[in-house]
Amino acid sequence: MNMTDPKTVDVRDRVRRRRTLAPITALLGLAATALAFTVAWVHPGARGEPVASGGAFWGGVDQVAPWIVLFLGIAASVGAAILVEVMRRAQDSAHLLLTELERKHVELDRSERRYRELVERIPLVTYVYETDPDGAILYTSPQIQDLTGVSAEEHLRDPDLWLSLVHEDDLERVTVELEQHIATEEPLVSEYRLVARDGTIRWVDDRSVIDEVDGVSVSSGYWQDITARKELEVRLQQAQRMEAVGLLAGGIAHDFNNILSVITVSSQVLLDEMDTDDPGRPDVEAIVRAADRVAGLTRQLVAFSRRQVLRPERIDVNDAVTSIDTILSRLLGADVQVIADLHDEPCVVEVDPGQLEQVIVNLAVNARDAMPDGGILSITTSLGTLDDGSDAVMLIVRDTGQGMDDAVLGRVFEPFFTTKEQGKGTGLGLATVYGIVQQSRGTIVARSAPGLGTTFELAFPRIAGQIAESFSPTASAPSAANDGARLRILLVEDNDDVRRTIHRVLERLGHDVREAANGEEALEVIDAWEPIQLLVTDVAMPRMGGIELVQRVRIEQPDVPVVLMSGFPGPEAEGAVDPDGLTVFMAKPFGPSELVEAINSLVATSDPALPRSE
Repeated sequence: MNMTDPKTVDVRDRVRRRRTLAPITALLGLAATALAFTVAWVHPGARGEPVASGGAFWGGVDQVAPWIVLFLGIAASVGAAILVEVMRRAQDSAHLLLTELERKHVELDRSERRYRELVERIPLVTYVYETDPDGAILYTSPQIQDLTGVSAEEHLRDPDLWLSLVHEDDLERVTVELEQHIATEEPLVSEYRLVARDGTIRWVDDRSVIDEVDGVSVSSGYWQDITARKELEVRLQQAQRMEAVGLLAGGIAHDFNNILSVITVSSQVLLDEMDTDDPGRPDVEAIVRAADRVAGLTRQLVAFSRRQVLRPERIDVNDAVTSIDTILSRLLGADVQVIADLHDEPCVVEVDPGQLEQVIVNLAVNARDAMPDGGILSITTSLGTLDDGSDAVMLIVRDTGQGMDDAVLGRVFEPFFTTKEQGKGTGLGLATVYGIVQQSRGTIVARSAPGLGTTFELAFPRIAGQIAESFSPTASAPSAANDGARLRILLVEDNDDVRRTIHRVLERLGHDVREAANGEEALEVIDAWEPIQLLVTDVAMPRMGGIELVQRVRIEQPDVPVVLMSGFPGPEAEGAVDPDGLTVFMAKPFGPSELVEAINSLVATSDPALPRSE
């Protein structure tokens, strides 16, 4: 409502007319009274003078005429006064009505202004449009420009402009839903993508209802930007899919590693016993090489499924990038320029240094393959925040390669998925990266578009404090003084072939070996035997696993050295590797030389003077 409304104008006109008539009526009443008194005064009878006789009737009239005139004048005066009072009260009522209308107009104007300010501040694009085929856009809130790059004025001028912004893959569905909304007048609820003028894709939740306003059918609704929610949904779906694939891959790796343990150990033992000129030696060497290649694949599967045993240390990511810069330059070739943009402040995280190096190398190799004609690989470190708001160290690896479409991007971390030619890749490089980052309590997001290159954004929890001293592998080198020590070893493994194979290796080394198929059998062997000097056990076993077995054994023998083995370790294995050097972890498959090195290292760390069995 406003002051130009027809009803308001009519009231104002009537008030003005009444204000004009009131003084005129009052003047007429006073004039009538004055006239009556004048007539009465000039009449002879009124002054007591004789009146000429005009007959009996007229003579009587002549006697009373002045008084009648005087009475009429007085009545007119009284009537005028009453009319003036009535008009005054009517004028006052109209004035109050007009004042109330003006007050309500001010309040309505203020309310509309507040409503408009509210509508234009909320993070929604509100709209109103006529539903007939030639209907106009009646209103669009200014937020449309932030969302799409199109101004509200442009949208008002061109009612079909918004349809041109709908993503081509959603346009047909959206058009059908809009037609049904108008035809049935049922509320519209739809989610689709808009392509902004700068090329960015935004998801919107579109909701509207149809109503009739002044005989015209209009649809009123809003767009809500749900891009962030959609990205979270995609990440959740991807994480769930990756979790399922990881469990499958881990199960496959577990079975493969047990089989490979037998192949690797047996073939290396056989190779050690063969002469250098043995005609069968090349065949055995081929078996060993093939087993090593398969072992590398299974290690990547284990990494993807986040079941590796990590040895995290506090390191500066800047140092990690700098340390492999030369390696990357040689690995990527002269056509790829490596640019490192490192943050000025220390970027300290707690990760396995070797695994972080593998992450960077795998991402760099992936970038090289995406730039067959060369390009730029940039590695950037910065400080940021995780989803929970905590401090994070960001590692961003960006290339200028071919990029990926949405279909490929959605599967980029899946194991064995690759866009390379057959035989050119295993499809495990990025899957390994994903697993390592997740197991290191980090996050990784890939962003790409065809022709625009690819960016991998990694985030790790930032750690306050000093970085660890460089790890030296020679610190745990086996002592030669323990070579040849005859030990009482309890071997616990549920896979018969693996157990027999490792048993033969240990006996060849001169050790006294007893074996068991699970933790419960192992405890029975210990009760019937002398105190053991070394426990070699698998982690995952029926009835009682290796971790629980170690805990039970160390109640009686707290310093007994332990070798934990697993082809698919869980997080409990990582926690079981103690810093005192009494427990080491060995990932299946491993060779005899690795087993000997682990045993010698444990013996040297625990007690160089261990008693030897007779």
